[in-house]
Parts: sequence; structure tokens; C-alpha cells
Amino acid sequence: MKILIKNTKRYYYIYINIMSNIKKKNKNKTPYTICKEKIVDSYMKKFERGELKSSNNKIVKNRLQAVAMALSLSEKVCEKKISKKDIEFKEERVNKMIFDKNGKLLNTKLQLSNVKNSLFLLDYYKRKRSTKKYNLLMKNLLSRALCASLENNLTHNIIKELKKIM
Repeated sequence: MKILIKNTKRYYYIYINIMSNIKKKNKNKTPYTICKEKIVDSYMKKFERGELKSSNNKIVKNRLQAVAMALSLSEKVCEKKISKKDIEFKEERVNKMIFDKNGKLLNTKLQLSNVKNSLFLLDYYKRKRSTKKYNLLMKNLLSRALCASLENNLTHNIIKELKKIM
């Protein structure tokens, strides 16, 4: 946001250039991220009004549950709008989840969202018939899960997700 202030005989003229700021923000966003933002925004507005209901028709009172529901739905709905830039971003996130800066396997707690991103990439590689990337990611993901399980850092939900690829 640009703010220009001119002092002319006790009058202050403030000019706020909002349109240029909006254009700059949307420049780096892909259709996939814009779609996800719209869905999450609409769900959070429903939550704030008290209209968001869970699958058993109870009103959602926990903000974290509302965010989880919104992200889950937005992943499903916006899946068709993924571009190469989004795939590259997911690849970077998955690599950060698997390896540290020195290239060694991490043994910290695995996050479900990262596992879902890696499963999405596996499915994408399978559809594109990129067997080298598929096999490499599969090997790295399973070895990362094994390291996390040795430290008792695997949750039940992650194990369910990993069963899908076996």
C-alpha cells in the first residue's frame, strides 16, 4: 500500500493506491491458490456467522475444525486447477519434509498435510508416467515414515494415508 502525504497549508492529502497493491498480490497467485482462498474464505465466514455444520449436522464451534474442513474441501474442489507452478511448490514442500539442509532424512514428527501432498505427487507422477520420480518419491516417503515411526512420531491418520499407496 502506497501512502503519499503532501503538506500544503495545513491540509494533508493522503493518496492510497489500493489497485496497484491488489494487482501485485494477485500476480504470484495461481488459479489453484485463488480457488482455495475463496473456498476457505467462504467457509470461515460461515463459521463466524455460526452457520457452519459438520457431517453430523452439529454447528462447528472450534475454529481449528472449521479451518480443517475448509482446507479439506478446497483440496478436493480445486484439484483440477493445479498448474506446473503448484506442482513445483508441492515438490519443494515434500522435499523439505523428507530431508534436512544437509540431505539427511529427518526423524521429526510427520504432518498429515505433508503426507497428503506427497500422495498427491505420487498420483500425479503415476498419471504422467514419470516412473523415476514416482519410485524415488515412494522410496523417500516410506523411509521418512520409517524414521518417524522409530521415534514414535507417526499418528494413526498418517498410517491410514500410507496404507492407500500399498
